Amino acid sequence: MDKAMRCLALLLFLVAPPCCLASPPPPPSPSPPIASWKHVLHIIDKDLKDLNFLCEEVDDLLDDYTLQPGQKIKLDVAINSLYDCRFKWQSREKMVFVFDDGLISDCVGGFVKDCTWEVRTDGFWLYDNKKHWVKKDHW
Repeated sequence: MDKAMRCLALLLFLVAPPCCLASPPPPPSPSPPIASWKHVLHIIDKDLKDLNFLCEEVDDLLDDYTLQPGQKIKLDVAINSLYDCRFKWQSREKMVFVFDDGLISDCVGGFVKDCTWEVRTDGFWLYDNKKHWVKKDHW
């Protein structure tokens, strides 16, 4: 009987399709956690010479930037974050919340938002989800 079992096992091995002998495929890779998804924040200098600003997220200081007319900076911001920037131009200085939960609904896009700010001589403008520039603050 032992010889018969070995013959039967060999026969099954030879005639079994390769898919039955292969190991199962690996599970699909998990989607990235929501916390790692980022929104995009653009800050554009419309017409100001030597626009300087410093942005921070809660207690985390980001870089200090200086832009010239027509230049822009792009920042990736975490979902459920609060970002404010301190803008300086000539003798003027202004802190503006450029990203928070209340503002996110005004930004363009689906789940991942694209928030575009333009700093002008007359104030701070946001490109909203209706595709219009809306003045949000003044100097």
